[in-house]
Amino acid sequence: MINKKIFGIILAGLLCVSCIFFYIITSNREYTIDSPYEFTLTPKDEEWDNIKTKGEALSYCHIPDDILKDMTTEALVETVLEYPFITDYFSYNSYLEAARVFEREFNGFKELFKRKDATAALLDVYETSELATENTENKEFFRVSDIEFLIAYDRIKNPDWSGEEVEEFEKLLEDKERERDNSNLYSPASSTYLRFTEEAADLL
Repeated sequence: MINKKIFGIILAGLLCVSCIFFYIITSNREYTIDSPYEFTLTPKDEEWDNIKTKGEALSYCHIPDDILKDMTTEALVETVLEYPFITDYFSYNSYLEAARVFEREFNGFKELFKRKDATAALLDVYETSELATENTENKEFFRVSDIEFLIAYDRIKNPDWSGEEVEEFEKLLEDKERERDNSNLYSPASSTYLRFTEEAADLL
C-alpha cells in the first residue's frame, strides 16, 4: 500500500502537470472573434439620455464572458477605444486612478492587460492612428490620446517590454509629438502618455 507521503507527492505532481497543461492550452488558444464588440447602448443612441445612474450605464458596457474570451486582442483594443467612458480619464485626479477605475468597472479593459500580445496590438494601432484635423469629428479628436493612455497603463501592468517594442514606441511617440507641435489643434496637455508616466512616477 502506498503511504500517505508518497501519495501526497504523486498528487502534487499530478496537480502541477494539470496546471502546466492548462497554462499551455489557455496561452495558445485561438481567438475566433475578430470584430469589435458592439455595446448594446451607447451615447449615440437616444435611449442613453434616459439612463439615470452610472451603474445602469455600465451595465450596457459589460461584454459577455463567452464573447470576451474569444475576441482577438486587436478586436479587444478597438472595443476598449469605443468604451463610452474611455475619455473620462481627463476628469480624474490622475490618469492612474482613472485606469484603475476602468479596470474595476469594465471587463474589456481588465481583459486587455491580461493578454500577452496587448503591447504588440497597441503599438500596431498607435502606428496607424492619425492626429485630428479641423474636419475630424470630436470623438476621433481624442483617439491618439486614448491610445497613449492605454499604452502608458500597459507599461505599468506589463513592464517586461522587449527592447524592440521600446524602440518602436519611442520612435512613434517622437513622431506624434512632432505632429502635435506642428498642429494648431493640440496643446502640450494632449500628450497623454507623457503626462500619465510623469504622474505615475510620483504615485507608484
